[in-house]
Amino acid sequence: MTTRPCSQVLFRLLACSLALLVTTVAMAAGSIADTRCPVVHIEAERLPDLNVPRGCHSLFVAGGEVVVAGGHTDGFVPTQTAEYFADGEWHLIPMVYIADCALCQVLSSGRVLLAGGLAENLGIGQMWTMQTYDPATHTFSGYGCLDKKRAMLSGVELDSGRVVISGNWYRHDFIGLYDGYYQVDSIKPVAQERSLPYILRTAKDNAIIFSFHNNRSGHYSDTIWVDRFRGEPFREPLLEGRKFLATSNADHCAADFFIGDEEAGEYTYLLPVQDKDSAVSILRIHGEHFEPFPTAVPVPTEYKGKTISYFDSFVVDRRVPCAYLLGMDSDLRLYLLRVDYASDVRGRGAPLMLYYTDPLPAPVYSIPVLTPDGDLVVAGGNMREDGIHLDNYIANSAAYRLHVGTLDTAGKTGTTIWWWLVAMLVALIGAYGIYKKYWRDGTEEDEEKEESKEKEESKEAEECKEKEESIEKEESIEKEEGKEKEDGAENEESNERTHSALMTRICEVMESQQLFLQSDLKLSDLAAQLGESRNAISNCIRIEEGCTFPNFVNAYRVNYAKQLMLDNPEAKISSLYPKAGFANETSFFRTFKEFTGQTPSEWRDANM
Repeated sequence: MTTRPCSQVLFRLLACSLALLVTTVAMAAGSIADTRCPVVHIEAERLPDLNVPRGCHSLFVAGGEVVVAGGHTDGFVPTQTAEYFADGEWHLIPMVYIADCALCQVLSSGRVLLAGGLAENLGIGQMWTMQTYDPATHTFSGYGCLDKKRAMLSGVELDSGRVVISGNWYRHDFIGLYDGYYQVDSIKPVAQERSLPYILRTAKDNAIIFSFHNNRSGHYSDTIWVDRFRGEPFREPLLEGRKFLATSNADHCAADFFIGDEEAGEYTYLLPVQDKDSAVSILRIHGEHFEPFPTAVPVPTEYKGKTISYFDSFVVDRRVPCAYLLGMDSDLRLYLLRVDYASDVRGRGAPLMLYYTDPLPAPVYSIPVLTPDGDLVVAGGNMREDGIHLDNYIANSAAYRLHVGTLDTAGKTGTTIWWWLVAMLVALIGAYGIYKKYWRDGTEEDEEKEESKEKEESKEAEECKEKEESIEKEESIEKEEGKEKEDGAENEESNERTHSALMTRICEVMESQQLFLQSDLKLSDLAAQLGESRNAISNCIRIEEGCTFPNFVNAYRVNYAKQLMLDNPEAKISSLYPKAGFANETSFFRTFKEFTGQTPSEWRDANM
C-alpha cells in the first residue's frame, strides 16, 4: 500500500511539467509572432509580353478583362494604343488620344474614363483630352475636354455619377468636376498645388484631396494640407514627416484600397507610407480621420539581405478580406505583403504575410490589378534591369500573374514551433505510458481490483435506479409527444399556407408592376409595397424559392433581358441592360452568366 502515494506524486509532477512546457512554448510562439512576418514562396506565372512596351500607363480591369492603356514606350515616346488580355493573349487596339500619366477611372456604368496626361515626347506639356473605353466593344470614344490642361491627375466618382478631378504637373492645379457627360467645370482653387493626389470619398457627395508631392518636380511637401471638395481645407499632423512609397507615376484609384461599406456610409481606406527612417507603416483613413493602422508585426523592408521597395498603393480583395502591397528587390524578385485587415487576434493588430517569387526573367513595374478570380496581374513599367532605378527612356513589356486567389496560408504563423509542441506532447504521453506499464507493482494491481469491485457494485445500484427513472420518463414522453404531434401538424400546415399566400402576393406585384425593372429596388421597397416586414419577405422567398432576395429579383431581370434580345435581334446587347433593370453593364454580364452559364452574346447566338 506504499506505492499509491508515490504514483500520485509522479503523476502530479508529470502534469505540472507538461503545463509548464505548454506555457513556455506558447509564450515562445507568441514572441516569434510578435517580431517576425511569416514568409511564403509563390509562383509568378509569366504571361505573354505586351505588344507595345510601355510605362506610366493605366492598368485596370473592365468587363472582366485586364486592360493596359496609353503610357509611353522606349525613348519616352507616348503610345496611342491599348491592349486587353483575352484567350491567353494581348489584343492591340487604337485609342483616340494618347494618355501618358493620365487619369484612369472605372465608372459605375462599366465604362472607363481616361483624361489628360503628358502631351509630347520626353514628358513635355499637359493635355486637355478626355476619352472613354467601352469593354463590350473594345473601343475608345473621344469627346469634351478638361477644365484645364492637366497631367499626373487623379479622380473619384461620386454617387451622382460626377467625377471630382484634381492634380497637375508643372502647371496650376484646381479642383474640377466632370458632369458625367461632356463638361468639366473648375469648382474652386486648392489649398496646396499637388501632383498624383489621393482623392478619397468621405460621403456620397464629398471627397478629400491630398498628396505628398507638389506640382513642381515632384518634390515632397513639408506641410500637408487636405482639401475638401465641399468644405474648407485642413492640416493633418499625422501626414507630416511621411511620404509616398516608390511611385509608379499612375493615378491612385481609391476603389482599389477601399475597405469600408458604402451602403452603411463607412468610407475607410488603407494607405502605405514611409517615414524619414525609411520604415514602412500603414495609415487608416476613416472619413476625414487619419490614424495609424495596427499590425501584429512590423512591415518587413528586407529579405535575405535585399531591400524591398514597395509600390505606392494597396489593392484590396474585399471578398477575403485582405489587402496586397506589391514590392521588388534588386534581384527582380517580386514581393507581396498581405494584410488581413479585418482580423485582429486579441487586439494585437492585423496579421501580415509576405509572399515572394523567384527572380523574374524580365522587370515589371506597376500597381497590380485584381482579377475576377482573385489573382493579381502586373504588366509593363519603366524599371531598369537592376530592379532599383526607374528610367523613363526604357519601357518594359513583361506581364505576370500572381495566383493569390487560390492560396490558403493566412494565419499559419509559428507553424514550425507548434508542430514541435505536438511532437513534445506525443513524447510525454508515450513516457507516461511506459511508466504506467512497467513501474507499478503487485500492490497497486490489488488496489485496482478492489476499486474495480467497488465500482461494479456502485454501477449496479445506479443502473437499477436509472431503469426505474427511465420507465417513468418514457410514460411522460409518450404523453407529451402525442400532444406535440397534434400541435406541430397544425402549426406546419398554418405556416405553409401563410408562406404560399405571401409568395403569391410577391409574385403578383413583381409581375404586374414590373418592380424588377427598377435598378435600385431594395427589399424594404417590396416590403413597403406589400405592407409586410423585411424579414417576412426575405424568409418567404428563401423558403418558397430557395434563394435570396437579390437572386430572386435578378432571375426576373435575366428572363426579361432574354425576351428583349429575342424581340430586338439587331439591338446592341450593351443597350439592353438598363431596360432589364441592371444598374451597370458589368453587373448585367456577370449575373446573366451566373444564371445561364453563357454570356448574353452566346445565349442570343444559340437561341436565334
